[in-house]
Amino acid sequence: MTFEKTLETYVETKNKSNEFKTSFIKQVLLMSTTLLGILISLHDKTINSTCTQIAFSVTLILLSLGILLLSIGLYEQVHSHNKLALDYWEEFRKHASDITYNPKIIVQYPLKIYLLCQKYGYVSLMISVISLTIYGILIA
Repeated sequence: MTFEKTLETYVETKNKSNEFKTSFIKQVLLMSTTLLGILISLHDKTINSTCTQIAFSVTLILLSLGILLLSIGLYEQVHSHNKLALDYWEEFRKHASDITYNPKIIVQYPLKIYLLCQKYGYVSLMISVISLTIYGILIA
């Protein structure tokens, strides 16, 4: 296998992986924002139980936190993909202008803060589902 073929295979695999991750995060964000909107619009303000109000507040806070953290993770995913494309374009441009230049394989890892945002975003959304279940039981 030639270097160009290996590089092309790597780039295609990386692009497919990035597209899948981006699509997944977008779908999770769409579902959670829809749930947040429905939850707020259907909330009955006449409930006087403190436990119910706390469960509702915790659910809203966790959903909002999860949406915020996953939005940060989505930003990183899109930004990383664009940066990688620009870096590859620069390598190909250098190789085209100088035949003796050997292009480098560019490996790009996201910053740890973005990975933590994604992980904590998923955890926050999972806990908000549990909190939502508790809220549903309390208002029933």
